[in-house]
Amino acid sequence: MNFKQIKKEIFLKNLEVFSAGVIVGGLAIKVLTSKEARNLYVKVLAKGLKIKDCLLTASTKVQEVAGDILAEAEELNSNCNCNCDNLIQETNLEEEKDLEELI
Repeated sequence: MNFKQIKKEIFLKNLEVFSAGVIVGGLAIKVLTSKEARNLYVKVLAKGLKIKDCLLTASTKVQEVAGDILAEAEELNSNCNCNCDNLIQETNLEEEKDLEELI
């Protein structure tokens, strides 16, 4: 085979691939714009919106519960008559002891 024949075969192969792409693309446009496909898109989108609403509702409930827990914890701490400086120092001493044990 000479160079011209190889070049011609490559050109024909590329032309076949391009033609196949045009045909498949045309069929895809027909299928995707059909009435049945549109109905499918609407149904899928409706389900997606329903899931979104459910997730937002669940998220709101979780935020409310977390807010209640935080408020109770803050109230518990505000009613505490302990010396926080001593508590911090004790915690630091415990952490130092734990570090010494690891070393």
